[in-house]
Amino acid sequence: MVAFNWVEGNTGAPLSSCRVVAVHNPDRSPGESFSATTVYVDLACLRQQATGGIGGGFGF
Repeated sequence: MVAFNWVEGNTGAPLSSCRVVAVHNPDRSPGESFSATTVYVDLACLRQQATGGIGGGFGF
């Protein structure tokens, strides 16, 4: 299983706009036996773009 930790930026961003900062695998046991382990992936994602603002201009 993989669990994502959003450590920077927008937690609602699509994964395609994120970069992996670190990977943490707590099961470092030697051997060939397979067991269910959760691997944690730290992500930094783009911040959400502002949807509003103030604009202005002069026309001549």
